[in-house]
Amino acid sequence: MKRKHIMTVIAGCGLIGTCLGVFVNLAGLFYTPIADDLHIGRGTVSLTLTLYNLIHGFNGTYALKYMERFGFKKVVVFGTFLQVASTYGLSLCNSIVPMLVLNALRGFAAGMIGMAVVSIMINFWFNRNSSLMTSIALGFSGIAGAILSPFISSYIAAHGWRSATVLLSVLVLCFNLPALIFPISLKPEDVGEEPYGEEEKKTVNEEGGSYDPKLFYLVFVFASLASMVSAMPQHFAGIAQSYGLASAAAAMVSAAMLVNSGGKMLLGALIDRFGNRRSLMLYIILLMAGNVMMLLCREKAALVISAALYGTSYGLAVVASSSLSREKFGMANYGKLYSRIAFGTTIVNAVLNYLIGLSYDLSGSYTLSLIASLVIAGSLLVFLRLLYRNS
Repeated sequence: MKRKHIMTVIAGCGLIGTCLGVFVNLAGLFYTPIADDLHIGRGTVSLTLTLYNLIHGFNGTYALKYMERFGFKKVVVFGTFLQVASTYGLSLCNSIVPMLVLNALRGFAAGMIGMAVVSIMINFWFNRNSSLMTSIALGFSGIAGAILSPFISSYIAAHGWRSATVLLSVLVLCFNLPALIFPISLKPEDVGEEPYGEEEKKTVNEEGGSYDPKLFYLVFVFASLASMVSAMPQHFAGIAQSYGLASAAAAMVSAAMLVNSGGKMLLGALIDRFGNRRSLMLYIILLMAGNVMMLLCREKAALVISAALYGTSYGLAVVASSSLSREKFGMANYGKLYSRIAFGTTIVNAVLNYLIGLSYDLSGSYTLSLIASLVIAGSLLVFLRLLYRNS
């Protein structure tokens, strides 16, 4: 593996650290303080993340076109500028409307340089160990969330959410810096390199899959369902508070983020070693166990453990969709089809995030949302079986 291959993974980690780590995984910490300050409901505040995810997913379907027309570096520079400026602008808002506009701009930028681009870029650069390298890059969102969650939570308590938002704009620039300065591009051939494991191209990429509309929809539905359950961790702080255990809020988020990161990396390694079917089945079972614990337990330690188990949902939502797309469609179709799947998953995640907040505002409880999440997790087993019914 050459130096630029390593740089590509590091740059991908940074971009994911922004678009998922900062903008998504830390969002829940701001719901309550913003709602209290602006005298609005948590569900209303969660609309900001819903809109962000919708725009992120939609614009991600055009990411390859942006890269081809303007070049990797120009797109990253413009996207970073939008992310930093819009994040800073949130600190100046006194109502929900400008916050929605600024989150739409953040989502537009994330679509240009976010999850779809990073996943496709890693798969262009790696033929061997592609699932592991993808999971390392995507897993950085969990590291960012786990490390930053307790710090940002304390910072909000001490200095307020507005000052914390200014701090986030600085973190965004730091996370994006490797992609801005490293001599890399979307494809290795653009900078005179070859994919790692180039000798495996024919067996892994060219013969690895083909486009089947029915199979595409099965992968799409599986990925969408997985993305639905991954919306719940954004409300862990609210769940802890609703149980009268506010002290568990930051620990729950950190536990989920640690598994978000480490769990994605482990899932990538498991997929490379044992394949998608067995690896994904294990993660679904762990997710369901965490879901049941969160429904039934009312002790801090148990809630933290349940949050950690539930953190496997991130791997199912992100790594699984990328790995299944590569396996079932091959690299010849990967870039086009994966961006469509990523669009769908971000939409359903955005909608579920809002509905969970709305459900709490209407009922004063997260019980219904947790039950629905358990049902969705169970349905993942059904669709996994359908994907491999002939194998």
